[in-house]
Amino acid sequence: VRLDHKLTERDSVFVRYTFDDAKSIGASDSYLFHIDDKTRQQYATLTGSHIFNLSLLNSYRIGFTRPTDHVITLTGLNIPSGLNFSPEASQFGQILIPGLTAFGPSSTYPLDHVLNSFQFAGDFILQHGKHSLKFGAEANRSQLNVGSEWFKAAAWSFNSLESFLQAGPV
Repeated sequence: VRLDHKLTERDSVFVRYTFDDAKSIGASDSYLFHIDDKTRQQYATLTGSHIFNLSLLNSYRIGFTRPTDHVITLTGLNIPSGLNFSPEASQFGQILIPGLTAFGPSSTYPLDHVLNSFQFAGDFILQHGKHSLKFGAEANRSQLNVGSEWFKAAAWSFNSLESFLQAGPV
């Protein structure tokens, strides 16, 4: 969405808002578990200008950007939560056996990334004859919020396949 408006003969503004949602399902180490990644990109901008006279122009921009990423593990298995290795975990853990692919969801999911980015810029342009002078300032602030259950689901790591089959030491 974009709106342009001429406030006066010397002042004008435009506002723009854009968002883009996406979703993808990808493979993980085991064919029984898949990665579900949902993203949203949001951009908002306000730009304005003021003409002081034929030789002096001011412009300003205010922006906000917010990309988000939410990743979870999907499985076709119906694993009761009582079988989770850790009671606080939201998913089943991993079983690690040397020489075999890990069984279980990725140890880093669920994962959330949210970036808030604020921008401000202002410029003055002074025209005098054949010469022009442009000066201004720009400020940016970024805030990254990350949430992860890194290894919260836990992992059982066995010394060998024989150790696993004999329910041996981990």
